[in-house]
Amino acid sequence: MTSFGFTSMGSSSSSHKRSFLGHESETSRGENLPRRSLSLIRANSRLRHVLGPSGVAFIEHATGAIQRILPHVEVSSWSEGPWEESKSVWTSSALSKIRMTLAIGEEGAHDARSLTAFIERKRLPVVGGMAARSFDLREHDICKRISSRISEVLQRATLQSHAPSLEAIAAAFDEHVVAFHVAEHHALQLSVSEVFSALHTLSEQSYENKSLTFGCILDPTKIGGSRTAQFPRDFLASKKYKALTDGFRTAYHISRDGKILGFVDLED
Repeated sequence: MTSFGFTSMGSSSSSHKRSFLGHESETSRGENLPRRSLSLIRANSRLRHVLGPSGVAFIEHATGAIQRILPHVEVSSWSEGPWEESKSVWTSSALSKIRMTLAIGEEGAHDARSLTAFIERKRLPVVGGMAARSFDLREHDICKRISSRISEVLQRATLQSHAPSLEAIAAAFDEHVVAFHVAEHHALQLSVSEVFSALHTLSEQSYENKSLTFGCILDPTKIGGSRTAQFPRDFLASKKYKALTDGFRTAYHISRDGKILGFVDLED
């Protein structure tokens, strides 16, 4: 069974999650977004003036998603230049380096600009030599989604008056990228973004004065058909669904169209 799982574990302002590639990462959805130690936009840059403080904070957090989502990668310094179309492309047939370009502003606008950087795998020693440094198709797709999402948000030339909106988008940026990638890659017929939202809601609830622990396995090979229980809608509406799995030993088995198929014993 080709499948992947999600687990909700109690309430917390930040949570440790396992990324879609199976590597552990830490993310936060709070308002106090993490800041990168070095700014990717020069202090005297025209782009910094166009974006304003909120736009700069957004782009620094959003570009950090590259290293939060993808395992063991490093990103070069970002270079600013004239407007170019948003893209993430391999630089050679070796597939070992990706050039990412962020389009900022609208094409033809006098203050439209772009930022470009190169993404490579870190050199990591493994038994028998060095780890492979090429990127696969899924990692390439993640890079494309990061660059296109940033460019989509920053399409407007002036963003200085949109701080609350940018904070909200930034807080859910990583989940947005992963949700759309997972849904398309596995041809799911339910919204993975809604699944993430449901798990956040469940993590803030309790059952019989105990924090809820809840697990589900989404199976892209199965169709639920005429089954009526729909995830996550019905699971949020009734407490009886919330206490039947613990996310460690048991989990709901969910079809690609969001129907409950049964339970999965995770210890088998």
